[in-house]
Amino acid sequence: MSTALGIFVGQVMTAALAGFLALAWSAYVDHELSKQRMSRPARTQRPVQPNPQPTTTPVTTLEPLRANQRCIKGQRFQRVEHGWVEVPNRPAGPANVQLQDAVASVCSAIAPEEVM
Repeated sequence: MSTALGIFVGQVMTAALAGFLALAWSAYVDHELSKQRMSRPARTQRPVQPNPQPTTTPVTTLEPLRANQRCIKGQRFQRVEHGWVEVPNRPAGPANVQLQDAVASVCSAIAPEEVM
């Protein structure tokens, strides 16, 4: 029985020593890191310089839709033999929508007998 008690006490003492060493190592690492932080120069904030030139967004002019083109949700489509294809790199925008509305209103104002 005394042998078992001796083994148990030895294990408890070993666990306590391991815990103490882990705590000491953690404190040492924290101390070294704080020394490194202290040795770095402090960050200085530079004053923000105002931009001498105002930033302007470039004005993109959209070319009007041709007779065989349509604007669908801002995308330009062109009529081909068996349907429609998207015209890449040529966005259709609100100006073209306004143009379509203007053409539609002019076309609706013309009586059918005048068209023939």
